[in-house]
Amino acid sequence: MSYDFFGKVMKNLLFLLLTLSFVGCSNLLYHPDDIVYSTPKQFNLDYKDLYFNSKDGTKLHAWLLETKAKKKKGLVVFFHGNAQNLSSHYLSLAWMVNKDYDLLIFDYRGYGKSEGEPNPKDVNDDAISALEYGKSLFDKGKYPRFIVYAQSLGGVIALRGLKDFSARSRVDLLVLDSTFSSYQEIARDRVSQVWFLWPIQHLTYLLMSDEYASYDYIEQFDRPALVIHSKDDQVIPLKFGEEIYQKLKVKKDMWVLEGVPHIGTYHGNAFKERERLLNYLEKLSQ
Repeated sequence: MSYDFFGKVMKNLLFLLLTLSFVGCSNLLYHPDDIVYSTPKQFNLDYKDLYFNSKDGTKLHAWLLETKAKKKKGLVVFFHGNAQNLSSHYLSLAWMVNKDYDLLIFDYRGYGKSEGEPNPKDVNDDAISALEYGKSLFDKGKYPRFIVYAQSLGGVIALRGLKDFSARSRVDLLVLDSTFSSYQEIARDRVSQVWFLWPIQHLTYLLMSDEYASYDYIEQFDRPALVIHSKDDQVIPLKFGEEIYQKLKVKKDMWVLEGVPHIGTYHGNAFKERERLLNYLEKLSQ
C-alpha cells in the first residue's frame, strides 16, 4: 500500500475525530427515541403510568408494573439499557410481575416521554431521583425486598447513582447485567473493533469523561451484588463484567452465561435463568 493511501486514511481519521469532538460525547453515549413499542396491558399486566421530577425539576416518565399477588415479594427498580425507551426494555423483567414482584422502570431524560436531553451529569441526577422515588414506593408498599436491577448502560448509571443515594443501606441487592463501569474504556473498546479507527482508539479518552462513571466507586460500594454476563455478548465483552466483579469488595456472585446475546439473560425460553434469579432473591432474607 502506498504512502498516499495511508495519508488519506489518516486525514479521514482526523476528520472523524474532529467531527466527534464537535458533536459531543452525549450523542455518542445515548440513543433514545419516543416510539411506544408495547405496553404491559398488551400482556395482561397491571401497571400505572407515573411521573416524578429529577433534581433539577426535569419531568421523568415511569411505569410501575404491579403483581396481582396479595403478598408481594419485593420491589425491583429497573435501570434499562441504551437505545429506544422503557416501552421496549420492560419486557426483559416483565415476567417477574407474575412471580409476585412489582417492577418500577423509568426513562432517563430525553428517552420516551421524559423531558430534557441526556448528558452524564444530569442522567446521574436522574438515577439518584429514581432511587429516591423507588424508595418512597418501597416504604409505602412495605415490600420485604428492595432490588436494583441494571442492564447495559443502566449498570454504569445505577452504580454511580447509588454512590449518592442516602438510603443505599436499604438496598438488598444490586444486579449488574451485561454492563461496564467506564465510559472511556467501553468507547475505546468499540473504536478498536473497527480497523480504520484502531489507530485513534486511545484518543477516545479525550472525547469521553468518566467523571460520572462508576469505575472509581466500585470498591467502595457496600451492598450485596450479583454480576451477570455472557461469554457471547457481542456488544459489551465479558471482560467488562469480570472487571466489575473483581473490583467489588462486598458479598458478591457472578453468573457467566453461554450462548446468550447482549441483555438476553431471560429472553425466549430462558426459564432456567428466571428460576435461578427467583431462588437467589428468596435466599436474600435467609
